[in-house]
Amino acid sequence: MEDFCYFCGHSGANTKEDIPPLSFFPKGFRKTIKVPAHYRCNKKWSDSKAIEYCRNLLTGLSHSNSIAQRLFMTKSRRSILRNYPLRKKMISELRKEIDIYSPRGIYLGSTPGVQYDAKLMDEFIKHIVKGLYYHHRGIVLSAQANINWKLQPFYRCPEWINRLPTIVIDNNIFRYRYAILSSNPIRSMWILGFYDLYIGTVIAATDTHSP
Repeated sequence: MEDFCYFCGHSGANTKEDIPPLSFFPKGFRKTIKVPAHYRCNKKWSDSKAIEYCRNLLTGLSHSNSIAQRLFMTKSRRSILRNYPLRKKMISELRKEIDIYSPRGIYLGSTPGVQYDAKLMDEFIKHIVKGLYYHHRGIVLSAQANINWKLQPFYRCPEWINRLPTIVIDNNIFRYRYAILSSNPIRSMWILGFYDLYIGTVIAATDTHSP
């Protein structure tokens, strides 16, 4: 059976893409999910600023994960030092203080933080979710699929998510939980865990291409 490219949805895929990208793992790690892709689509994605930016951001935010800290001091550090526009951008996104409020609006104090680039994060998360969706369903999500997400601590996710099985690529690097509606399988929820962070993602797609 001919493989369809998970990027563009067209047939004739002639290479594989790693989910998540290999740069999120230590050197030599190969236990990733692989999905079919065209070489040209894969090359375009590999050259995207989103991969480098999000790896640097997520490793930098993962304060209690030793692998993330090691990656930040090696791969991310080299990336930031050699890429002046990226270094300038990430420094400009640092915030000395961010006000913290409770769910009821009570001021709890302030903490150092970062204002991330939502456009690059959006590009990155959509590719990860599209790859995982193809991996589990064998169906390519349309480029017009609506994918909404937010970055939040795992303990703030809905309680029922705790009952979903966790699929582990590497417990210290990437794991995820997901649910696909049986009555409408193009609607699903994904909880993505990078290092010691979780990203909650909801998909609402209206158009798919099935191999």
